[in-house]
Amino acid sequence: FKSRTGAPTACLRPGGGRSERGSFLEKRARAPEALSRWLPSRIDSTMGSLIYLSIITAVTAQRTLILTNKALEAVEAAKDLARQRRHALLEPHHVATTLFSDPNTFASRVLKSAGGDAALLHAELRKELRRLPRGDNDNTPQSAILEDTYKRILREVSGSKGTVAHLLIALLDDEPLKKCVPKSGTTIQAVRDATKKAAKAAGVEDAAETFDALSLYAIELVERAEHGQLDPVIGRDSEIRRLVQVLSRRKKNNPVLTGPPGVGKTAVVEGLALRVLEGAVPEPLRRAKIWALDLGLLMAGASQRGAFEARLKAVVQELERDPSSILFVDEMHMLIGAGGAYLGVLRCCGAFTSLI
Repeated sequence: FKSRTGAPTACLRPGGGRSERGSFLEKRARAPEALSRWLPSRIDSTMGSLIYLSIITAVTAQRTLILTNKALEAVEAAKDLARQRRHALLEPHHVATTLFSDPNTFASRVLKSAGGDAALLHAELRKELRRLPRGDNDNTPQSAILEDTYKRILREVSGSKGTVAHLLIALLDDEPLKKCVPKSGTTIQAVRDATKKAAKAAGVEDAAETFDALSLYAIELVERAEHGQLDPVIGRDSEIRRLVQVLSRRKKNNPVLTGPPGVGKTAVVEGLALRVLEGAVPEPLRRAKIWALDLGLLMAGASQRGAFEARLKAVVQELERDPSSILFVDEMHMLIGAGGAYLGVLRCCGAFTSLI
């Protein structure tokens, strides 16, 4: 869209063609909302849709803000929320409410790490939504305040894509979060620091994909056993004892469970979690945490090159910080050739389904 000097040079057409130099951006630099109307009419349903899903209507004189898929999903959900409530404008209230709509979102997890309560904050934001003026516009335009928020993100990203972390940091300077975050049990500065820390740890990746990855992509079985969510395991004492024996080794402590479908491979690991909770294991395993990796969740949405490996690497890095952790990977063969090399430094338990 722009040359090395920053001046607009061309825009995309269906099939990868180019239009006359500068014509689109020069004419529409002062009309951000025109981008969303112009693109769908000029692009086809194959490649064009991918272009449209990566661009948001926030344009300065020479630059266009491009968001990652996760950030764009949050903005699109905010637009749906504004339309459902028949609000006159798309405000920062809608975007902030979307970011904290679920306890597993990146923003909710960052807030929790900063000492806040995401459910309480979401309730306060919904109260603020009720005070917004209503309108009859089906295509809710964004407000000038939200445009200023996008411009702050644009200045921050410096040519790269805007992530959910950039979106959250920018929204912390707007009135809704300034007013509601203190009511959730933490401070604006604490949330800002936690967000920047998560973004820094993620590096070039979207922090929404890698922050607190272990809690996002795995289940802690000992904790589930503590809450009574695991059933007792009967008839597998010898297998559980053998599992304990291998995991207690100093070296070569990665057991693998094999067998036909339905014989109880996962149940053996759940039985180990129950014994850890009861303290019926050797001393090295007394404080163990057993994380069951959800491969389906780990692979879901990882369509971009390297996205799956980045998620798996983030899980491994968190496990390395806690030597007492044990990773259980069901259907472990799915990791072969897809980032499984990262598991070499961990104490890991795997399960294979035998076809014979």
